[in-house]
Amino acid sequence: MPKTILVVANVYPPRFIGGAELVAHRHACIMRDAGHRVVVFAGEARPGSARHSVVHDSYDGLPVHRVQLKAQDYSSEFICFYHPAVERHFAAVLAQYRPDVVHFHNLNGLSTGLISQASRSGAITVLTAHDYWGFCHRNTLLLPDGRICGDRTACGDCQMYIHDGRQATIPMRMRNDFIALQFRQLDRLICPSAHLADAYRQSGLASAAKTVVVHNGADIGRLSGISREASNGPVHIAYIGHLGAHKGVTTLVDAFAQICRDRSAELSLVGEGGQREELQRRVTSHGIADRVRFTGKVDNREIDRIYRDTDILVVPSVWSENQPVTIMEAMAARTAVIASRIGGIPEFVEDRKTGLLFAPGNAGDLARCLRELIDSPAQRQAYAENAWQAMREETLERQAARILAVYDEAALARQDRGDCPRDRDVMIVCAGQTLNWQCADAIDRIARSRAHPDWCFVMRDWLDENYTGATVILVTSLAVTAADLRPALAARIPLLVPEHHTELRRLCVAAGCGLFYLTAEEVEACLERLVSDPALHTALSHNALASASRS
Repeated sequence: MPKTILVVANVYPPRFIGGAELVAHRHACIMRDAGHRVVVFAGEARPGSARHSVVHDSYDGLPVHRVQLKAQDYSSEFICFYHPAVERHFAAVLAQYRPDVVHFHNLNGLSTGLISQASRSGAITVLTAHDYWGFCHRNTLLLPDGRICGDRTACGDCQMYIHDGRQATIPMRMRNDFIALQFRQLDRLICPSAHLADAYRQSGLASAAKTVVVHNGADIGRLSGISREASNGPVHIAYIGHLGAHKGVTTLVDAFAQICRDRSAELSLVGEGGQREELQRRVTSHGIADRVRFTGKVDNREIDRIYRDTDILVVPSVWSENQPVTIMEAMAARTAVIASRIGGIPEFVEDRKTGLLFAPGNAGDLARCLRELIDSPAQRQAYAENAWQAMREETLERQAARILAVYDEAALARQDRGDCPRDRDVMIVCAGQTLNWQCADAIDRIARSRAHPDWCFVMRDWLDENYTGATVILVTSLAVTAADLRPALAARIPLLVPEHHTELRRLCVAAGCGLFYLTAEEVEACLERLVSDPALHTALSHNALASASRS
């Protein structure tokens, strides 16, 4: 039976950054072509547009609702995971189309709370992960010094606080807790590689039962028809993608400079990004400017001509890639591939069978691989043919069929979906427009101690109205009134309030519905007591309800 499918992505063609957005669009098109009704809700950074306004247009025949975002919306320095204005626009789209399925891709910049909205609407919720954004604010698991993060509980060491847009900050722990809360509303998490699926399971964001590996497909029919004529001229090497530090393009430039001395070869860097000027300077300093061409970004609908002129595609990433789209395309186009031995890449490039792998960041090792394939056209052809054989069944249609099967499976298992949050979790809801320094410091200290991974800290404004699952209301601002807290008291939730808040301290004392604090240490101590002493929590909960009934 045809479904109404709402595809959601934080960026969408024609103005997009990389492979994730391309996958989202291909997914939308193939579902439409299979007879389903498909609508797109996406973020967009159109110059001159009003922040969080909506533009309605179409792309490749698909209706697209584009929310206008600014750099701050996408930045990990700010709250990029919750935007109430975006959620209001999304609610209107849900009401208009009433989708059977909402399929999310990357959400940073939009709002992770869209997951809960879609779930409450009754839609099946599915998310395809393309990187590590769910538990890494940098998306790449790379530390500021370029090393791969080995401790996924130490986010505060990488970035302690996030700006809330109101001249205040929140601890990084709250970003991770809120996203984890949203992921529990997913019916299924799709990962294109086993490597990424394992990372999400190990992070605690997804259970094995809800996680499915579905490889991204390629347009096999189109790409396999690319003809490449034999030539006695230079060997053409290409990189296709974003020009960013995590992509390792500097390693490629350095390796290419080494082989230029005694090999006839040319290099094309296809794409744009913040590292372009640095790469241009590096090319000049190596004295190879006459051998390297910066082509800029090429629309994927015109990518055929790039592969037609490419003998070797290099994917030199230094971050743990998931499933690079360019690898799948190159294999489908019978183009030899050299790639970093990192992340999910070895799942798709089998060393010395479908391509060559090298140590990430090692220009000498990459230069060795380049020399080997430049010197042996027969070897390039053999790897390319093996790659084609490995890819020939990985069609877009097969990917779509697998995803549709995931939708149906999720619908059948819907009754088994766990509640949010899980019973063993402790949800501490922070009530206030901002965090005072005592609460911010206490949350950061608790995160660094790693003593309570089952505690979840979220701002009151990030949740719906019913306080489902809340354990404690931590009041973080003197602006909060007793009237503001009446719904929480009615829901039997004890309070923890600032001692200087006269009204709320008197309420807690008179009604026996909460505790109060003066310092960060007292915030910690009170939370410990409220959580670890069931008798106290029960008594305060009973008094909270009685207090709400009297008011």
